[in-house]
Amino acid sequence: MQHFDIAIIGTGSGNSIIDERYAGKKIAICEQGVFGGTCLNVGCIPTKMFVYAAEVAQTVRESARYGVDAHIDGVRWNDIVSRVFGRIDPLASGGEHYRRSLPNVTVFDSHTRFTGRTETGYRLRTEKGEEFTAEQVVIAAGARAMIPEAIAGCGVQVHTSDTIMRIPELPKHLVIIGGGFVAAEFAHVFSALGTRVTIVIRGGGMLSHCDDTICERFTDIASKKWEIRSHRNMIGAHHEGAQVVIELDDDSSVADAGHRRIGGRAARRRGAGGDGPDPQRRSDGPGSGRRGRRRRWPGRGRRIPTDHGARRFRARRRVIQISAQARRQPRGPGGAAQPAPGLG
Repeated sequence: MQHFDIAIIGTGSGNSIIDERYAGKKIAICEQGVFGGTCLNVGCIPTKMFVYAAEVAQTVRESARYGVDAHIDGVRWNDIVSRVFGRIDPLASGGEHYRRSLPNVTVFDSHTRFTGRTETGYRLRTEKGEEFTAEQVVIAAGARAMIPEAIAGCGVQVHTSDTIMRIPELPKHLVIIGGGFVAAEFAHVFSALGTRVTIVIRGGGMLSHCDDTICERFTDIASKKWEIRSHRNMIGAHHEGAQVVIELDDDSSVADAGHRRIGGRAARRRGAGGDGPDPQRRSDGPGSGRRGRRRRWPGRGRRIPTDHGARRFRARRRVIQISAQARRQPRGPGGAAQPAPGLG
């Protein structure tokens, strides 16, 4: 059975750990999907490239207010998609090829789980049946798109933020479930390119995680651009001819032309599963908020700071989980940043 000094589950922030400091370490990288994680493949990098195309289209539509007469002859959706992923996909494949070329790195390309402990670390097993041990394990599995239970089993195809950017044609009507920043971003992109957008939200406004002033102002602006169905929950969906009808809990419904997107993402906290350590987020004391969060490993009693910068942290008891949401370096008395060493 192969033994590694460090095993890294996930190739988003986890992939950034490996540098010249680890040239003498034997490293396993476990990635069941595409190298690069959320940001590179389905997150901020491709979405901002779509946003730029949308901004160009919107600028042309609004040019008359500045005394410039212009018009849009058409939107070549497939060309926009090709431009975005023609640049991104080679980065992902190139990153994987580079890691595989390193003499001290082994890449496992299937789902990996803990299967037990050893005297010096942990045993892991991939879905392909490959088994190995590691002295240290970094869990950087990132986040996944969420699909509500109400629609997951109803037989209607939905798109998430992982798939909507690769659909084959620009929809005439797009129904978006959710009102967070991911939903708002895609609503802007598709509406600017000519799609009619309907947004269904549970609360009274969009961006409800923001300050009330921002939420209210953004919702007011958004309601002038998109149809917003507030204070409604989706309870199901069904086909009606060529259309899909989204059922809402106030006995109303909204029909689209076969395209709908579900908003929101959730951390893959249980992705590694098995008999390994089970991190539990503390809900009390310093560091219990979204930023500068801490996690306690059962039976260990030692708190490990977590941060988006994976390379900063050392865990004497061999396992680190990288939070997909914690962004700031932990701070000490007086708000001073506490430097933390890399993996030892």
